[in-house]
Amino acid sequence: MTNEMDYYWAAFCEPESNASSTNSSITRCTQQVFINLPTFSLLAILSSYNFGCLYDSIIIRNRTQIISLNLRAFVVFLLSVLPLGQFLYKIRLGIKLWPVDVLLACDEILCWAIHFGNKIT
Repeated sequence: MTNEMDYYWAAFCEPESNASSTNSSITRCTQQVFINLPTFSLLAILSSYNFGCLYDSIIIRNRTQIISLNLRAFVVFLLSVLPLGQFLYKIRLGIKLWPVDVLLACDEILCWAIHFGNKIT
C-alpha cells in the first residue's frame, strides 16, 4: 500500500515535496492540498451561499460605501485573474506544472469568480 501511495503522490506532486515525505517541515504540496484547496473551496461555498440568499429589503448606500464596494470588487476581480496569469507565466518559462498546481489554480479562479459575483449584487 505504501508503494502505491507514494506512486500516486509522486504523480500528483513534485517527488521531493510530496505529502508523504518524512521530514518535519510542511512542504509546498502539503500546503496546497491540505491548506489552500480546502480554504478556497470553503470560501467559494460560503460566497455562493451568500450570493444565493434573497434579500427582501433595498439597501441605500452613500457615496463612500459605493466607492469602497467598487474598489473591493476590483481587487477581487484582480485576484480571480491572477492565478491564470501565474499559470500562463509558468508555461511561458517552461516550468513543469504538476496536477496539484492545475487543480489549485482552477480552484482559486472559481473561488474568486464566485466571490466577485457576490460583490456585484
